[in-house]
Amino acid sequence: MNPPSSIETLHSAPARYVDEVCDRFETACREGLWPRIEDYLARCPDEARGALLHELIQLDEYYRREDYRNRFPELAPPAPGAGPSGTRAGFVARDRYELVAFHAQGGMGRVSVFYDREMRRRVALKELHPERATCPDALRRFLLEAQITGRLEHPSIVPVYELVQPATGEPPFYTMRFVNGRTLTEATGAYHEKRRTGAAVAVELLALLNAFVSVCQTVAYAHAQGVVHRDLKGSNVVLGDFGEVIVLDWGLAKLMSTDDTPATPPEPAGTETHEHTLQGVVKGTPGYLSPEAAAGRIDLIGPRTDVYGLGAILYEVLAGRAPFVGTTVRDVLSQVECGGPVRPTALVPDVPADLETACLRALSKNPDDRPATAGELAAQVQRWLAESADRNRARLERERFFNLSLDLLCTIGPDEYFHQLNPAWETALGRTRDELVARPFREFVHPDDLGATRAEVGAVATGATRAAFENRFRHRDGSYRWVSWTASLIPGEQLVYAVGRDVTERKNAEVALRRSQARFELAVRGSGDGLWDWDRETGESYYSPRWKSMIGYEDHEIAHDLAEWEVRLHPDDRDRALAALRSCTEGGETAYEVEYRFRHKDGSYRWILDRGVAVRGAAGVTRMAGSHTDITERKRLEQELREGEVRHRAALAEMAAELAQCRGEGT
Repeated sequence: MNPPSSIETLHSAPARYVDEVCDRFETACREGLWPRIEDYLARCPDEARGALLHELIQLDEYYRREDYRNRFPELAPPAPGAGPSGTRAGFVARDRYELVAFHAQGGMGRVSVFYDREMRRRVALKELHPERATCPDALRRFLLEAQITGRLEHPSIVPVYELVQPATGEPPFYTMRFVNGRTLTEATGAYHEKRRTGAAVAVELLALLNAFVSVCQTVAYAHAQGVVHRDLKGSNVVLGDFGEVIVLDWGLAKLMSTDDTPATPPEPAGTETHEHTLQGVVKGTPGYLSPEAAAGRIDLIGPRTDVYGLGAILYEVLAGRAPFVGTTVRDVLSQVECGGPVRPTALVPDVPADLETACLRALSKNPDDRPATAGELAAQVQRWLAESADRNRARLERERFFNLSLDLLCTIGPDEYFHQLNPAWETALGRTRDELVARPFREFVHPDDLGATRAEVGAVATGATRAAFENRFRHRDGSYRWVSWTASLIPGEQLVYAVGRDVTERKNAEVALRRSQARFELAVRGSGDGLWDWDRETGESYYSPRWKSMIGYEDHEIAHDLAEWEVRLHPDDRDRALAALRSCTEGGETAYEVEYRFRHKDGSYRWILDRGVAVRGAAGVTRMAGSHTDITERKRLEQELREGEVRHRAALAEMAAELAQCRGEGT
């Protein structure tokens, strides 16, 4: 048999045995195999034989009647309470409840689905095992569970419809709302199974985390009512088929003493004092048990005990298993008391750092180190969810921009692999996305540029605000393309976002210029635009003769000094022009384009279109070069066009007014 799911079941072996055998017998009946009762009694321990025989007979009778009704529809419907009874509430309530199916079982009792004839609905009916019904402690706890569950009125706690204590000596039972669905543990297991095969999607984790927040808020409500659950785990949370999140099994709940809430009735002698031993009954589930509960420190049991349980559930959601696992209960309890859980990222590397921090804090050994309330833990997870939603919106916007941009766009992970690439990569480098994402980016960078590139990307990944650099990327044909990069960190995603522009032509032009100053001078003289060049390392500037003649000067009349340009800017355009220049020298831009008015020798102003490019070295921008184009005539024509349009509109308005006046006089 499998080990018990709760340490409280250590003293209920006969009851567990009866339930497990009955489950196998019932499965065989449903499959039409018609098992022999004698075969199931053959290995039954003496102490369980009587109860097992009684249960099997009831099951056998019930399923044979069901078979007859299926085969012979003319038979009358079953008499009230004709389902298996035994410990299944077929006694006092025969006239009201009819068994539909067995649902689940534990050490103290079992839950079945019944049809409530009076209310015409299905209900969940929980009852004690017959062997436990004679135990005062078990009976007391069962009734307390029903009362606590009944008093907690919350959408995520099933309402109790009825508590029945038969006068005939039969075990008590209570009915409650039945919720179709699966447990949080089952949902978490399904998610992690898909994650391991690469089929999981992010929205599934978000759904689990939202459910977890609901559990936290439900527990916070219970604490406000003076109730501590003490057995929080994923299998005690049901995710309904229609979005419900239900916290179940309040059988180990403890009432805290308050002014208006009675404390939990005292435990029978010999139970609480030995909870930490395997011979006693430690209340809770080993892998989810808080250290104070595992040590039997009843004086420390309180709301932060449940916060630990919530931390264990969050751990299961993130890592796909309980915080502590072992081959024996004693081994697990030893880890709970003395060891620390494996970090979730060691099991699932992409667990978000903020969620891991919140989870491990909730699992602190010292209750004072945990969040003070379940609501505080919920708020931490909600904050991450809200930030995740913002990041998702940003990601969608980024993806839309990715597909439209002509620049090279990418995101790079800590492993130096590309995570996202836009179509421009294939155009620029002749490589498909699949080729690029299959290998780390460093394999495509020119060896001479690799060290600096990795240093820049690493600096951004570890907190630098922004980086701007250039390197060479290998084209599919074996050649290299120069790319100018601007990189920054995407908040909360541990991804570097980089924008690159192919500047191969510019770099080739710079090389050509450096190789032949004479050819450069020839190009300057032959150009219709005014050309300028500023060497930031030496401070020297150069203005071509055409640059000077545009504003009425001879070549010898203007010195080659940056101040000669700055002093001639129109006061209203000065800030805009300087900002464009600084976008390259101080920012990360590689080029700029700006229009402004420039003072002529005669005192008038000419409109200039100024284009500039930056040459970067290891220390930043080392050189700027660009051109001036006189656009005064274009600006004049634009102004005349605007003025003409104003006059045209005025004339139309005047004509419309005169026409209206004529019509009025004609009337």
